[in-house]
Amino acid sequence: MHVYHVLGSSDEKENARIMELLDFDISIADEDRKKELKKFIEREILGLFSRINNEQDLLLELKKRAHLNDIPLCVKKYFELEDVDEC
Repeated sequence: MHVYHVLGSSDEKENARIMELLDFDISIADEDRKKELKKFIEREILGLFSRINNEQDLLLELKKRAHLNDIPLCVKKYFELEDVDEC
């Protein structure tokens, strides 16, 4: 896997809740934790991945990102997103 998408939200409150759900030191009922995490995963990650069906879709998603710091150089080189020497 060369392109990563972390579980998070641009909404500050939602992102704080995700961090709480992922912190097992915080006392949250297991069933509630699973239910809420499932909701976020389905919306944030599966929603994104269901829109990417080919290389062109992936390139369009990459171009929407504020930065490509988390994208490996070989992917950037493949899509000619910036000058790189080697992968």
